[in-house]
Amino acid sequence: MWVEAIQLRHRGRKLPQQSLEDMVPLRGRLWVTVLRLHPDGGRPLTASLLGIRGTDQLVFRQLDDARVKVRDGQIMVLGWEDHGDGRKSVRPVPQVWWCDPIREPYDATEAVAKARFPPTRGRARREAEKRNAQPGTVPA
Repeated sequence: MWVEAIQLRHRGRKLPQQSLEDMVPLRGRLWVTVLRLHPDGGRPLTASLLGIRGTDQLVFRQLDDARVKVRDGQIMVLGWEDHGDGRKSVRPVPQVWWCDPIREPYDATEAVAKARFPPTRGRARREAEKRNAQPGTVPA
């Protein structure tokens, strides 16, 4: 899913409100993956914000043990970023992304992919209302 996103923390610390309001959101593809089943029965998620299809661009660092919350059409992704030097020195810090879904396709590849899927209920309802509102049509 294409989103415009900002990071709400810097090196694990919350950013001030004024700083958040001045930020310009970055566009990317929100990609959430379910990892293998843990011995304790949990299924951890990872979240990534990727660039245009066909590239290996990573907009933000990957979040481990991610949680996704949706409220009023906005998406909050909470998780842990690794700020360590490599595999031997892992230093996870908390991070939160605020994401606003982009309703229109961002590139031609995305437009083709979206054309294959049926319309959402909301879009189907709006299209039906337009058809019914046109003069000369009989309401169903």
